[in-house]
Amino acid sequence: MVTSSTWERRALFQDEPWAKLLIETLNHYQDTAYLLHEFVIMPDHFHALITPQTSLEKAVQFIKGDFSYRARKELSSIMFDGSGKAAPFQNEAQAVPTQSDAEILPFPQSKAKTA
Repeated sequence: MVTSSTWERRALFQDEPWAKLLIETLNHYQDTAYLLHEFVIMPDHFHALITPQTSLEKAVQFIKGDFSYRARKELSSIMFDGSGKAAPFQNEAQAVPTQSDAEILPFPQSKAKTA
């Protein structure tokens, strides 16, 4: 699972243009940099369950790098705090988001495929 917070934990993703851009970025790299199984977007961070097609670090770089580039270009701001956390699961129970993480926001459905 990959988790990353916005810069200074700003609630950027509560605004639809920011959330849509993140969804577009996550969907853009699925099947090339990673397999995207599920994701949840919170106001100031996101969680994504991915299976990297390269290294985990490279997959996270695709997500954060492309999103940051496009956001600066299209929405003009700084997003991530640089401490994106990514770690492989030790067991299936770790892959299940907690109730507090599973808030559904009213944005377009993901093209993510479930395994």
